[in-house]
Amino acid sequence: MAMQCTLLWNRNTSTCLLYPANSTDALQIAGNVYVQGSILPTTATSNLGDVNHRFGNIYINATINYMSALCFVSGSTTNFTMTCDGKFGIKKTPTQEIDVLGSGNFDCNLTIAGNLNVGCVINGPVVKIKSGTQTQRDAFFATLIGGESWYNIDTNQFEIYKPGSGWAIIG
Repeated sequence: MAMQCTLLWNRNTSTCLLYPANSTDALQIAGNVYVQGSILPTTATSNLGDVNHRFGNIYINATINYMSALCFVSGSTTNFTMTCDGKFGIKKTPTQEIDVLGSGNFDCNLTIAGNLNVGCVINGPVVKIKSGTQTQRDAFFATLIGGESWYNIDTNQFEIYKPGSGWAIIG
C-alpha cells in the first residue's frame, strides 16, 4: 500500500516540507538520500532517531553544533556525553568539567596544571616519581614553583623543591 503524502513549498523560506497524510505514517526511503543544504527539525524537541530506531555509523566532515548535549550510546549505556557548556562525562552525565565513572588507563604522559583531588581508594602502585642524577633533575625541572619531587640516584634520596630554599631531602 502506497503512503499518501503532501508536499508543501514555502516560498518565503524557500523550504519544501513532506507531510504524511496520517500522523502515524512514517516516511520510508530505500536507497541513498542526498541533501544539499540543511536537515531541519520541525520542533526544538525533534530527534534524529530514537531508542528503538538508531542509526549505525554516522560520518561527519564538518563542525557539530549542538544546543544541549551530544551523547554517544551503546545499548542502553551512555558512554560519552559532551554538554554545550563545555563539560564532558565518560559513562555518566557530567556535573564538573570532566566526570568519569569507572576505571581509567593512561598509556601516555599526563600533565595536570592545577590541583588533583583524589576522592577514592587507590589500589596498587600509585605514583612513579621521576628519578635520575642531580644534573638530569636540574635539566628536567627548568622552571620550579614548589612541590616538585625527584628521586636522586646520586644520593639515593627523595627530594622536594621548596621555593626560597632549594631542593630538600625528604627521605
